[in-house]
Amino acid sequence: MTKFVASCMLAAMAFVGAPQAVKANDKDGHCPLRNETLKGTYMVTGGGTIVGVGPVSAVGTITYDGKGNSVNTFTVSADGAISKGVVTGPYTVNRDCTGTLDQSDGTHYDMVVAPDGSTVFWIETDAGTIVSGTEVRFRHSDEVTESRNRDAVKIPLSGAAIKCVHIRRRTGHNLRGIDPTRSRQLGYFLL
Repeated sequence: MTKFVASCMLAAMAFVGAPQAVKANDKDGHCPLRNETLKGTYMVTGGGTIVGVGPVSAVGTITYDGKGNSVNTFTVSADGAISKGVVTGPYTVNRDCTGTLDQSDGTHYDMVVAPDGSTVFWIETDAGTIVSGTEVRFRHSDEVTESRNRDAVKIPLSGAAIKCVHIRRRTGHNLRGIDPTRSRQLGYFLL
């Protein structure tokens, strides 16, 4: 009976310790590129409440350089008062896709980054703020991503006829009269 109990205890310890051993060996994590996971310009939107001020809502862009530096241009409405600004600051992306951002205006954020760097979810961590939001990376009209499939398919502008049909099906817009090979009329769009 003692051997049986000892065997059960050993097995239980092995099962409890196994997930931590696997995690310890996972040196790459989901974001092995770390700061390089974020590179490019993202649309930013967020909102919430600042204690003593009231509701706040913001929209803008943030550009990450892939080396730990950011520039954020924004418009904010704080209890109805509109202001615009530009802030800069260092950011860090950890191997587990969590990270931080400290901006030159004294605000601090925790964030979770999608492994492909396409999306960031953030929350301000300063006392008296209840503010969170999302960042989504821009895609230029030079390429169209077929996002319904798990593996993205890029179609270059040389496939302009395919591009027009694809955009029309995805958005319902009639693109007659727009020649995407000669024009920037399509501009930026998100997929």
